[in-house]
Amino acid sequence: MEATAWCAFALADQDGAISQKASNYIIGEQRDDGGWSTAPDTGFSDWATGPALMALRQIVKNNNLTNIKEANRSIDKGLLHLADTRPVFYPVVGRLLLFLAKGPEGVHFERGWPWDPECFYWIEPTSYHLFALKVPGLPRKQVFQEIIKHANSYMLKRVCKGGGWNYGNRETLGAFLTPFRVTTAEALLALQDEDKSHQAIAESLTHLQTYSPEDTSSLGLAWSILCLNAYDLDYSKEMEFLLGRMKDDGSVTDNNMANAVASLALSCGAGKNPLKF
Repeated sequence: MEATAWCAFALADQDGAISQKASNYIIGEQRDDGGWSTAPDTGFSDWATGPALMALRQIVKNNNLTNIKEANRSIDKGLLHLADTRPVFYPVVGRLLLFLAKGPEGVHFERGWPWDPECFYWIEPTSYHLFALKVPGLPRKQVFQEIIKHANSYMLKRVCKGGGWNYGNRETLGAFLTPFRVTTAEALLALQDEDKSHQAIAESLTHLQTYSPEDTSSLGLAWSILCLNAYDLDYSKEMEFLLGRMKDDGSVTDNNMANAVASLALSCGAGKNPLKF
């Protein structure tokens, strides 16, 4: 589902026939709870929900589908699933005490989304789900704006010392954790609607530009290009190195998810970035 979703998203405005087939597949793989699974046999909805929902929303925006009503129903179910699947680690009694002590704000706390049900929330799946809500535009219902507010707050509070993001925490056992290129770029892309002068964002943008293009994955380069482009920063160095990795068949790796993200990054050179809000 991950590869299908990102490829479908990258091709959403390129080929109507492919988008129709991709939408048929995505809709057909949606689970009863409104989410999507990484693979058909996992038995539960997981982090693949974000990319699948984002791709379907983008396809609907860019194409005249023969199954438009079914696609819109699928999108509505997916949005409701995102609203229902943010973990709450306070027990019922704990939430009641917070409500009594602090009022309604006591139970409106920052949180994101997990990789799998019932686990802690992490930066990458939270970024993916924020993409699903923010691309190609915010859903109309106020509840989703509140969800986005809490998720943005979670991300901003988990920034590593000096900028950037690790998998989810900034500190473990008294030691500050090292940020990663991919998660840093994804988080920054997901937080474009925040104040760009916010310390976490400003430091993270500076940190992202310190990575050496020679010493990173094609996926890391692609995410960096998309992020720097979204913030109107120079990405020529990263683009040069990504182009240098392109094979004769147009791919940069054997991973089609990474090829799809690379395709999106390369389109920045033509003035297109579907992940720029």
